[in-house]
Amino acid sequence: MRKVHKKTYNIRRVFGEVVRVSPLQFFLQYVLAVVSSVFLGLFIVQLQNVFDHAAIVVESASADGVWSLLCSLLILFLYKAGSESLEIANGYLGNDFYNRCAAYFLDLYNQNIAKMRAITFEENDNLKLYRNALTGATSARGMLHVIMDIFTLYIPYFLTIIFYLAKQDASLLAIVPLVAIPIFITNQIKKKNYQRLHKHTIHPKRKKEEYTKYLSEFPFLKEVRVKEAFRFFYGKYLCARSEYNKLCLSTNDQEFMLNLGTKMITLLGFITILGLLIERLATGAISIGAFGAIFYSLDDMYSLMEEMLISRIETYHKGLPALKSFIQFVNGAYTEQGEATGTAGRIPFKKMSLESISFIYPNTTRMVLKNISFTIHRNDKIAIVGYNGSGKSTLAKILLGLYSPTEGTILINDDPGIRSGPQNASVMFQQFNRYKETVFNNIWISEATGDESAGEQAKKIASERLRQINLNHSVHVEDTLDILCAREFGGIDLSGGQWQKLATARMLYRDRDFIVLDEPTAEIDPVSESQMFRLFESEMRNRTAIIITHRMTSIRFCNKIIVLRDGAVDAIGDHETLMKTSDLYYALYHSIEERYH
Repeated sequence: MRKVHKKTYNIRRVFGEVVRVSPLQFFLQYVLAVVSSVFLGLFIVQLQNVFDHAAIVVESASADGVWSLLCSLLILFLYKAGSESLEIANGYLGNDFYNRCAAYFLDLYNQNIAKMRAITFEENDNLKLYRNALTGATSARGMLHVIMDIFTLYIPYFLTIIFYLAKQDASLLAIVPLVAIPIFITNQIKKKNYQRLHKHTIHPKRKKEEYTKYLSEFPFLKEVRVKEAFRFFYGKYLCARSEYNKLCLSTNDQEFMLNLGTKMITLLGFITILGLLIERLATGAISIGAFGAIFYSLDDMYSLMEEMLISRIETYHKGLPALKSFIQFVNGAYTEQGEATGTAGRIPFKKMSLESISFIYPNTTRMVLKNISFTIHRNDKIAIVGYNGSGKSTLAKILLGLYSPTEGTILINDDPGIRSGPQNASVMFQQFNRYKETVFNNIWISEATGDESAGEQAKKIASERLRQINLNHSVHVEDTLDILCAREFGGIDLSGGQWQKLATARMLYRDRDFIVLDEPTAEIDPVSESQMFRLFESEMRNRTAIIITHRMTSIRFCNKIIVLRDGAVDAIGDHETLMKTSDLYYALYHSIEERYH
């Protein structure tokens, strides 16, 4: 990957980076835009010549007059064809250049997001910044394009028109403001009223859309039908739709009157221009050809002026917040950059010591973990148990180095220079990802390095992991590795238990000394669960393992059990000892086992 730039960004520097992506393409594109714009303006000049020569031919159909008319038509065609051809070439270059710029800035975004500590994703302000920054990464090229279009497309066109009008008659220069002012006024009126009308309808519209989801979308539909709640939500939907429709009818009436008023403003400007042209024609200030050319070009003037004053400027202002978020992001705002997560490269695990660890999530005051101390030795099998909300998963993330403790220290292999990091561990979280890829890619991705190809050895190992988790038997197909796990892409859907088995294979494929399992059998049946824990016990014989689970009988092979209560260590010991000495562990064991049996 390209090395991250060590520089401070602002809007000007971002635009400079856009140009540097491909200077030749950038300048060629806008040279074409200028020439195309001038051709479009000269088309009007030549159109006057065509009309004037046509008038001469009508009065006196001489051979010279016809020839002059034909030559004028040919030049007119060349201007038009040249403008259209250059516009097509410009569009082709622009699309290719846009894709190059998007790739460049997304690369920069991804390099920075890879440096973010996992804890930063717990803050809503950061998440909002990251989402906006991602949008801004792809909008930088578009925003510079807006500015460049104004200076290379619209302004050259209107300068050509202004020069032409001034040459015909100075009073005709009034046409330009007569085109621009009504467009600007009507846009301001529409924008203000649209915001007001949108505010009134947004709430009932959202309610209607939410009830529509309950009645039609798959994640809700099954439960709604089983619970016989369809009539209830359908009634809610009808009420919301009725409220929304009433507001829409009222809004439509107001929009009709608004559109009528703004059209009248535009029409008034058009009539004024037409009156000016007729008056100049009647006094002989302009020819019939000039009258026809200017009248014909009014439509282009209105559309291009509207594009420049409304569409293009609005596009720039809408994209500006996202671009500013991207600039804040790459400059390090609201992030915890600089210190890499973990120690670079893999290290053999020997020992991990937690000394008075406490943890508080960002923007909260509740201490999730409180003064936790214990030691993990090589080949330890440690279970972490406790009621929901006791801090088990948070502790696992700290052990993995995803989160840093708010207080206390973690010592790896008795070396203060080593930091815990996910590159030294294999993990299976309760909320694992379900990638819409082949079975093989879902397994191999745990060790993928960006290269989309994998050797025969990788497939051999993946096949062995599949055999261990018994996914082949569940799917009933011969070539399991090539199965696509997405029915919408021509593959098949896996059950929740099959996905959990696949996530297990992914964890086992990643060969590490330190393993963390967070509720690893939550979605599989009891028989498969028993098989899976036997597999864990076998595979982890020579590894260090941390297991978080509610199935207490499944962790008897662990040599140490840590019982958490409200974020603090309540007790540490093996099963037999804790059954005698820990009231909380005794209650957990019996209450949870009664639920399963």
